Amino acid sequence: QITAQWLVSEDTTWGAEIRVIDEERLAGDATGTLAALEYKRQVGPNLDLYGVGQLTLDDDGGAYESNNSLTVGAEYVFGELSTLMAELVTGERGNAAKIGADYRLNQDYGIYGTYTYSSELRQYDTLFNSQLYSGWTVGQRWRISNQVNMYNESQYLKDPQESGLANTFGMDFYPGTGWNIGFTLQSAELERELGVVDRQAVSVSGGFVDNTMQWQSKLEWREDSGLEQRTQWVTTNKLLYRINADFRIAASLNYSETEDRLDFIKGAKFVEANTGFAYRPADNTRWALLGKYTYLYDVSPFEQNGSNVADYDHNSQVLSFEGIYHPLPEWEFAAKAMGRIAEVRYGRLTGDWEQANAVFLAGQVRYEFAGAWHALAEYRFLGVQDGGDLQGALLGLDYDVNSNFRVGGGYNFSDFSDDLTDFDYDDNGWFLNFVGSY
Repeated sequence: QITAQWLVSEDTTWGAEIRVIDEERLAGDATGTLAALEYKRQVGPNLDLYGVGQLTLDDDGGAYESNNSLTVGAEYVFGELSTLMAELVTGERGNAAKIGADYRLNQDYGIYGTYTYSSELRQYDTLFNSQLYSGWTVGQRWRISNQVNMYNESQYLKDPQESGLANTFGMDFYPGTGWNIGFTLQSAELERELGVVDRQAVSVSGGFVDNTMQWQSKLEWREDSGLEQRTQWVTTNKLLYRINADFRIAASLNYSETEDRLDFIKGAKFVEANTGFAYRPADNTRWALLGKYTYLYDVSPFEQNGSNVADYDHNSQVLSFEGIYHPLPEWEFAAKAMGRIAEVRYGRLTGDWEQANAVFLAGQVRYEFAGAWHALAEYRFLGVQDGGDLQGALLGLDYDVNSNFRVGGGYNFSDFSDDLTDFDYDDNGWFLNFVGSY
């Protein structure tokens, strides 16, 4: 997704957003492209009015249900710390009304609540707001000290698959400069068509940030009992470390495993680990060297199976290197080499593994002209074990909006991408390109 905001004046703001959404349903996959335009106007010191128009740019040949909508709303600030809001939405996927309040009794304590009524309960993707399902939410927040925050919330929602009440309690700690620690406890009772699911969940998180390192981790456990009997573990971890002005490394680990005690075929497992480096000499901006290693093991969740969903498991290791060279200010040359050692199993959690090793090579040329425009040409090659060789070209054009943001697009004449964990070969066509730096 890409979001832009333009402050026309002190009391007028325009916003725009384009988002590509992948829906995975029992009936199959669908990809939609949505665009939205928001207008916000401050009327006096306390009242904001806004309107949002949303349009479906691409419905994947009719597979993605059209989602055009119109939203109007208002937000009123009183007492300098508290707000009241109201919002109306009408669209092709349903209509909804929402009211809410956030009341701050003092600098350290506040209560809040919202109520939403939706005339239809279909999936509702809206770019400038969360999903709108009927239900209510009430909660409170405390700032106990400069180092401790506490909150609890009760939420009742009714969506197309389930309805029920969830209670959440959490605390955030900041024990020292750069450190953060937190935990969340949740208990929920969800009513479904065939019975009741009791859900218990616990999550803990921690992280550290300073001038050389950024680290953040989270671990979550969830157990369902009753109609469904599942245990799920999820962890996300990210690390960025600057060794010196020239050399940086990054690593991440995402892990999810679900065990279903009633039907093992409904279990799932996902592992993605990445580690990489970037070498950019601070005293020589003409060249750079990048490298990355990726491990991916993926078993799609049972609910994603359908006639249009790939029903295979895959286990991949990908190693890639890329070099970039600027001989002149207008010219940039790049080369990329990647190798994949992979196994694919056609059948969910069943069947024999088959080799799917591959090699990817690409050469790229960029040329800057007219001060802020960049023309791109790339040749790419993909060799797949027992699958033959593929090759093609990619052309693009980018524009530097400013020194920190570049936007553009182009056309991929080949059927493959430079993501060797992607086995679908459906990447032929137009693409958008956005690059930001800081």
